[in-house]
Amino acid sequence: FYVKRENVVDAAEAIVTTQRDHGNRTERKNARMKYTVQTMGIDAFRAEVQRRLPGIETFPAKELKFDTVEDHLGWHEQGDGKLYCAVYVSMGRIVDKENGPQYRSAFAELACTLDLPYIITPNTNVIIADIAPEQKDAVDAILAKHQVPHADGMTATRRVAHACVALPTCGLSLSESERALPGVLDEFDTILRELGLENDPILVRMTGCPNGCGRPYNADFGFVGRAPNKYALFVGGSIAGDRLAGLEQKVVIRGDISATVRPYLEA
Repeated sequence: FYVKRENVVDAAEAIVTTQRDHGNRTERKNARMKYTVQTMGIDAFRAEVQRRLPGIETFPAKELKFDTVEDHLGWHEQGDGKLYCAVYVSMGRIVDKENGPQYRSAFAELACTLDLPYIITPNTNVIIADIAPEQKDAVDAILAKHQVPHADGMTATRRVAHACVALPTCGLSLSESERALPGVLDEFDTILRELGLENDPILVRMTGCPNGCGRPYNADFGFVGRAPNKYALFVGGSIAGDRLAGLEQKVVIRGDISATVRPYLEA
């Protein structure tokens, strides 16, 4: 259903508490909302959420279509006279990397010196919001000082690629994901630039196990961990995230990923 903008937080709370009270909180593999909806049925789930919104009017769902799941990285007008800057964060890991981007220090300095709010995107990038035009140079200077990369020089594939945390954080993981995908993307970048595809938004996702927290099942190329350094390959999703990929190969060795994908990119 649809609610007015001022009721969005109330609706979100109703959805979360419905999941809390009716979802499976004892079995992690069955703990997701999709299983709660499957068990209750979409009509019963919707009715329970609406019951938790007394006095708030709900309307039939409006048609919604995304052309891309990509974040609008870089500088943009916010619509109220201020700016926002969406910063690419590799795999969403906000740390100070040795001989690399100092994400943590950069964001800390921006917060302490300019008092700007942050928004985390579903692709685990960071939006620095409410920037006054006269603060733009200061923000750029702080990001540059801490070697935070500018997305303009990246392939479109790298800008939108994403992985779940996998090993060593997740106990369900069967293979690497967050720590493996950047290296895979390095290999992809070489192929993409060679083939003239560096500006084509090809969606690549990797996840450490079949639970799919990295959202591989609607990507152009989805890699699903099956065992250490072994992945199932799914192909055929889309940058809009509205089409399911199909299983192409049950097992691809980590070292063979780029060679396996290259024929698809050539085609």
